[in-house]
Amino acid sequence: MGGSAVHFSDPLAQKQGENGVKTGFDVSQPFELLEEIVAGWKESDRLDVLLLRAICVLSMSHPDQIDDGFPSHDIVEEVGRLRGRPWSSGDDKNQMSDDVRRYWNKLLATWEAKEEGIIQRLADAGASWVPRLGKTEGGGAGRPSRYRVEWSSRDAVLPAATALVESAASGSGGVQVRYISEDIEEAGVLARMFARGYHLKGWRRWVYMGLLGGPMLLCWLATIDVLYWMATAATIGGKTPLTAVLSMVVAFLATWSVVGSLLLLGKHNIVIAPWWMQSDDDDRLLERRYPPRYSQKMIKAVRYTTQCPLCGGRVSAKSGGFEFWGRLVGRCEHAPDEHVYSFDHVTRNGRYLR
Repeated sequence: MGGSAVHFSDPLAQKQGENGVKTGFDVSQPFELLEEIVAGWKESDRLDVLLLRAICVLSMSHPDQIDDGFPSHDIVEEVGRLRGRPWSSGDDKNQMSDDVRRYWNKLLATWEAKEEGIIQRLADAGASWVPRLGKTEGGGAGRPSRYRVEWSSRDAVLPAATALVESAASGSGGVQVRYISEDIEEAGVLARMFARGYHLKGWRRWVYMGLLGGPMLLCWLATIDVLYWMATAATIGGKTPLTAVLSMVVAFLATWSVVGSLLLLGKHNIVIAPWWMQSDDDDRLLERRYPPRYSQKMIKAVRYTTQCPLCGGRVSAKSGGFEFWGRLVGRCEHAPDEHVYSFDHVTRNGRYLR
């Protein structure tokens, strides 16, 4: 655990715990919040996610083991209780250790996709700490591996500019909804590249430039072809004027449908994702991220959602359509034309539009 991590067993935390009523410190609170967030995922019954929920529950029940973590047999028992039926082996320690290790590795991948949303939800709940997954490898001689959730100061983990925006945004007046960045689900091959964050450096930068340049080159060649025909039509004949113009229009529209969103990204920083990485709900966005708000320069495919305060439905950031031309707005799944909210991807705030 890093130097900035919160050790709940250090003298200060013990003092706060003994005087919890006076200081408001509750060692189980961060784990309770995290478990509540994770239990709300649609993947909450998946084994790798149950592993995380089990660690949170064990941390609330056994605060004296928070720093050391929990062995496989304790986690297996708690996972079985959460899912309502046994999991792994009840008496084979090697089998339990292998099962927990396998699903821990899957949990690490899930955590990477969900981490940003977790941090945002905790921040909106007033938390000043950020969770990380931690593991201590067993050393043999009957010493099992132990798994835990570590907590670090939010200011020590997030870039200063991001922490400043989050603090200011959460205290803004007139805010009616707070959006959360969600991971992309069931993404195709190309969408997965951007869902993990497409870093604009090295060979990736050249691939991205090729993705933009290829369709634009084809469009440029089609335009040259039309201009050449117009200059030589009287001499060599060929296409009719209508055919030539339609060829150019089709080339332009095809190019725009493929890379138009990427071209607008440099100006707007967040745009509707193109059709080839879009979902049935049309709520996938492309966001350009760069320092100082983020540690690295990248393009990331994301979804921003929240709960509608009017009906409880899910609100997703989508195209503003003709009424809100050029804007992204939050539309409720139950009343997409009536429950409409503004959308600010920097502050994650939204206000009722109509």
